[in-house]
Amino acid sequence: MAWFITSAARYILALARLYDLDLEDIERQRGLVMTVLLGGSATGVATRAAETTGQHLGKKAVQQIPMQTVRSINKKLGPYFVTKFSQRGVIQLGKVLPFGFGAVIGGAGNYAVAHSTILSARKAFEEFE
Repeated sequence: MAWFITSAARYILALARLYDLDLEDIERQRGLVMTVLLGGSATGVATRAAETTGQHLGKKAVQQIPMQTVRSINKKLGPYFVTKFSQRGVIQLGKVLPFGFGAVIGGAGNYAVAHSTILSARKAFEEFE
């Protein structure tokens, strides 16, 4: 699971870089990664945590959000992030099943999670296309 999250974070940050969204602050990177990985479930939390939030991330808007707001959003998103990936971790438990059933279940789960991450990232950055 840690490998997946690390790979997903690298993918999201690389995609942000391709769209000229250079996020040097670790807090802004963390917020972007959590928002994309959480997909639609992050929308309600981010809306309550920040006064202005949209469906898509705007390059200038993201870079101009005060760090205090970014930290506040990250604190609100953190528990949802852990909960969502803990639930996905149940899929990973299937890998220990005997006779290869676990590999099939785990592979299908990994594919579903990776596909969901790619779709969320594309949606977050589609305004730049």
